[in-house]
Amino acid sequence: MGSAAVSNVAVNCTPLRTAASFHYPSGIAVDGGGTLYVSTYGGKTIRRVTAVGVVTTFAGTGSLGGTDGTALAASFNGPIGLALDAAGGTLYVADSDGHKIRRISNTP
Repeated sequence: MGSAAVSNVAVNCTPLRTAASFHYPSGIAVDGGGTLYVSTYGGKTIRRVTAVGVVTTFAGTGSLGGTDGTALAASFNGPIGLALDAAGGTLYVADSDGHKIRRISNTP
């Protein structure tokens, strides 16, 4: 039990020395290459953290809404949960305040 270690992968405004924001991170999924996808309930976005710690917005405008479209043009109401399909090509988002399950296809 005493051998477990805890470390930061990404911290609000300082993820591994790269400026980024995680406003109420609420869900996480990991692909086969070690890339993390983080839903931000407060930020209304899905953030991507590469295996080397580079953080980018993967989906969402940051504005409240339920608009479909390309990943960066879509909007969310309250993304809280994430899941990747077995092949890692589709990311599912539980958009709680929008009462929807959203799909982001062709996840790199």
